[in-house]
Amino acid sequence: MVDLPSLSVLFLVITIIYLINKRDNSNKYHLNYLILFFAALLVDAVLLAYSHYASSKINFYWFYIFRILHYIFFYKYIAAFLLKKRNKNIYLYLPLLVFSMVYIYGLNGYYLFIPGKLNYEDYSAFYSFNSNSLFGKNDLFLAGTLVSTYFLFIIYFLYQKVLFKLDTSKKRLKYLKQWIVLLFSYLTITLIAANINNIALIFNLDFKILIVVNNLIIVVSTLTILFFTRYLEFVIEVKNEEGKSITIEDENMYLYILKSLNKTKMYLNPAKKLSHLATTTKISSKVITELIYKFESISSHNFLNKHRIEYAKQKIKEGYLSLYSIEALCIVSGFKSTQPFYIAFKKFEGKTPTEYLNSLK
Repeated sequence: MVDLPSLSVLFLVITIIYLINKRDNSNKYHLNYLILFFAALLVDAVLLAYSHYASSKINFYWFYIFRILHYIFFYKYIAAFLLKKRNKNIYLYLPLLVFSMVYIYGLNGYYLFIPGKLNYEDYSAFYSFNSNSLFGKNDLFLAGTLVSTYFLFIIYFLYQKVLFKLDTSKKRLKYLKQWIVLLFSYLTITLIAANINNIALIFNLDFKILIVVNNLIIVVSTLTILFFTRYLEFVIEVKNEEGKSITIEDENMYLYILKSLNKTKMYLNPAKKLSHLATTTKISSKVITELIYKFESISSHNFLNKHRIEYAKQKIKEGYLSLYSIEALCIVSGFKSTQPFYIAFKKFEGKTPTEYLNSLK
């Protein structure tokens, strides 16, 4: 049979080395967590490989501690793509404490959930049919099931927020979104499969075929995530046209600003300033100004005028000037008077509104 333990370890080591080599100051905030995510998976893979080759049983507690850590690191990895910085979250580490308490109670003959004898989880369907890999009390297996289900819910809600805020108009963010979807799918499938195994074990359900199928799902999902690391080259680094380093967080934040601006169209109201955009996005005016200059190399004033001119161009294409005057177009586009409108139009298009209209004919 295929030597799956060694294969998993090999791919994980290669992936981690690749990520470490690509890590720099522009991507370390999110990449550190991705490295730790794969590192936690690597430890579990090494434990299973050791169990296989040494014909030794592994304590379920130590195996699952790293499984919990890999949930935590995945949560923090996708949280890095949200706009706001996240504080130290007690609700991420509390399950780790609860799981450890269940284990310590079990060592002293107590239990928190259900009593039970020492039990074994069988991962041997892929290695040898005469050994069990993990051992622990039923109470510990149930705790692991509850903890993993808890993480599935909190990760799911964060996952939805991240997908909503990722704009796929740029190739890098399109691949980043696909990568996150792939990671979340892997996490969900393996988590559900592992929980089915645990429940069958706790209640002595002899579903040999089901357990084998679930274990197969876990292994195949793990290998799939490793084979699709080709996405990483699109999400590790982002650089602007001048070669200046721009982080993923910067690009996400800037795209979120654009999305909010296009949704509210606040630039059509000449009374609204950058402070209104800051209120809408909950990003300070200073940060917005810095991002605009970093991506557009223009001031925030010209940034708003640029969007007004784009709106005016669209109205011209729709035949607005066949019904209304240029003065009316100026007002509806968010300018107070015609003079700044003409100046801005000439600045961004190199033509007057009339010349632009004639160029469309």
